[in-house]
Amino acid sequence: MKKERNTIILIICLGIVAFILWRYGVVLREKQIVQSELVTAQSNLVTLEGERKRLNQELARELKLKEELLSAKVILERNLAAKEEKLIEMQEALQKVEAEKEKLDAKVRVLNEEKARLEDKLSSVEKLKQAIKDLKTRMRQDKQNKDLSDVEPGRNLGYVVKDGIPTYPPDKRVNVIPLP
Repeated sequence: MKKERNTIILIICLGIVAFILWRYGVVLREKQIVQSELVTAQSNLVTLEGERKRLNQELARELKLKEELLSAKVILERNLAAKEEKLIEMQEALQKVEAEKEKLDAKVRVLNEEKARLEDKLSSVEKLKQAIKDLKTRMRQDKQNKDLSDVEPGRNLGYVVKDGIPTYPPDKRVNVIPLP
């Protein structure tokens, strides 16, 4: 019995050892699988780190480009506003010039009408003589009106002495010194 008991204990111990060995083999295989997965994960991690750095650099470039584009946009908006203001000013100036042109066109029409009237009036010798007489008469009247308008209101219309006071200032002063 003792032998049987020892045999049973030995068989149980051998079973336990076999189970432990089997379990050790399974654990070693799992360890190898986990290590290979770890190596794969580490290589993936290195790849992902490189990808993350590349993406961060690309993001930085994109942000820099975005800032440059925004600053360019602001500059272009300012330029556009300035050009719009200049365009408005130029349109106003164009309107003024067009109004001035219309005025000048009206003056030209009036002058052309007067020219046609004068050509008609001065086409014959008799009409020309009459126009010369009218012009001389008008020039005489203008000269007389001018002579009267040149006189200052305080002056005496050509009188040299008025009420014992000379009206014109003397041009030269004469001092008389008696002889000794």
